[in-house]
Amino acid sequence: MEQFNNVYVETSGTLPDFIERAVEIDEDRILFGSDAPYYRYAIQMAIINASEITQEAKQKVFYENFETLFPKDRITH
Repeated sequence: MEQFNNVYVETSGTLPDFIERAVEIDEDRILFGSDAPYYRYAIQMAIINASEITQEAKQKVFYENFETLFPKDRITH
């Protein structure tokens, strides 16, 4: 993430330290991932919520970054 601005990360199987460091680099390039069914969805959400990042950054991780990367008006069926 530090070297290339086109690299995004997702959060499945990570710990709060990873999320906090990624937010320090660029909170706009982190996507929530649960890796279900291998990891429990609620636990992956709890890890994000336990991270010492702002509420705004959590919103970005949970859904805003995805919506920015994949806008509804550009998705075709």
